[in-house]
Amino acid sequence: MRAVSLAVCLLLLSVMPASAMTWQEANKASVAKMNEGNLKEAFDLAWQATELYEQSPSYKPASHERLLLNAIDIFLQTDRPRETPAMVRKSIAALGRHVPEDHASMISLYMQLTSALQRIGDFPAMRDAQDRVISLTAKNYGEDSLGLVHALLDQARYIKQIQDIVVTRRYLNRASDVVSKLEPGNAIRLMVDYEQALLTLESERYEDAKPLFQSIAERSEPNRSVAAIGNILRPTYGMLAFIAHKQGDQVREDQMVEATRGLPTEEGEAKPLFREAPRIPSSAGVALSGSALIEFQVSTADGKVKQASVLEKSGNPQFASLALDAVREWRFQPSAPAGSEGKLVTRKQPFNYQFQNDKPELGSRLKRNN
Repeated sequence: MRAVSLAVCLLLLSVMPASAMTWQEANKASVAKMNEGNLKEAFDLAWQATELYEQSPSYKPASHERLLLNAIDIFLQTDRPRETPAMVRKSIAALGRHVPEDHASMISLYMQLTSALQRIGDFPAMRDAQDRVISLTAKNYGEDSLGLVHALLDQARYIKQIQDIVVTRRYLNRASDVVSKLEPGNAIRLMVDYEQALLTLESERYEDAKPLFQSIAERSEPNRSVAAIGNILRPTYGMLAFIAHKQGDQVREDQMVEATRGLPTEEGEAKPLFREAPRIPSSAGVALSGSALIEFQVSTADGKVKQASVLEKSGNPQFASLALDAVREWRFQPSAPAGSEGKLVTRKQPFNYQFQNDKPELGSRLKRNN
């Protein structure tokens, strides 16, 4: 009888560490599994830490939020995108057991949900999730908060992916209303103005977009050495160079590229100013698909592509040729000192296209992955 009791005691002792684990111990064990590269067990322990923390007498929503975000981050590394939205919704429900649905700690979780839905291409649900981020941010931080501006900009960028220009403009206009009270040279205001100008450019309204970008450049120049401003000024000059390129004005294109020299970068680095996609034929009945890997060299003296070649190609052979032609016209920020010969920086760019135009009255459908 004593032998049986001893066996039972030993069995209980063997399972007790897992059942009696604290949230701190589970969290620490999760880190250890992460260091070992065991992501599945690391996530299981991280999630266990969130569940144990819910029982903590010192429970705080902010700490619970951090533990949930940690578990989400580990889950993302397991590379199961289709399962990620459900996992994030489970996290939202867990936090919702302790805080109102409009609590500020919900914002970061809904941001994660938006990203997860974008990754799998569920754009209607993604839009709803980001709208939730917007409403929560406005309620908790105010209708004139910079956090709201960023949430609106993110939503505009998401919706632009599905080519809904009217709705994209609606979100950008709301962001513009918020930043209108800021100084003209404020980085956040410049960022919103840039997105407005970019949307106009992407509608191929070059003459309308040009003064918008010029205004951004003029307001940015006094503070061009400030990193946040420089990061706006570089693509602004890039788009002005692109407009000149489309209009066949090589002199102005070179001037706009030259204006980026001296913006924060490292010599030898090739930061893109504009990169136009390959020009796909739009005639009825054309079907074109394929992939290509292009290797090219950029001169740090003038930002031009000096050499380009096809390393790999598949599918329609015409596609690789179109991709090669496109790369040759790209421009980059010149990083060498003015007047120097600079050097050539080698880069590689993959392309993957599917194009079909069997119903010309509906327009073409083009998918680009690079």
